[in-house]
Amino acid sequence: MATSTSPGSVACDAITNIPVTTGTQLDCVFAHGTTQDKLTVSFAGYLSSNIASDTLFSFKIKGVRGPPSTNAMTGFNFRTTSQTGDLIDQSVSGSVALYAVFPAQGTAANMIVTSDDPSINAPSTLTMRIQTINPLQPESNIIVTIPS
Repeated sequence: MATSTSPGSVACDAITNIPVTTGTQLDCVFAHGTTQDKLTVSFAGYLSSNIASDTLFSFKIKGVRGPPSTNAMTGFNFRTTSQTGDLIDQSVSGSVALYAVFPAQGTAANMIVTSDDPSINAPSTLTMRIQTINPLQPESNIIVTIPS
């Protein structure tokens, strides 16, 4: 899941159509949950005017990790609320997904293969040392291609 690298305040910058009073910073706080994380963006004291209905706006959240694989990460939702927490509008549950397009690329330094018997055509045991680039989840696999 995409998650903040640490809970608490994270840097959020207004990009388009957010009329901020000074600079580009917004008040953003990440909270970690057991099955999902929650980002709260507070506009209180940051907006110089309203954001009109039907306005597409954007902001960047810094210090997050992307998906753990190239599979779709679904479950993004948004809600807008009043200052007292009353619901204004929300997205359809699970309607937004994020994709990591490129897997991490290792180098020769990430894998070492040695043989117990280095003799030509001798029966042997191979030892493979692999240094992961990303964390492996419990349901992960390692697929090694061995030339024939």
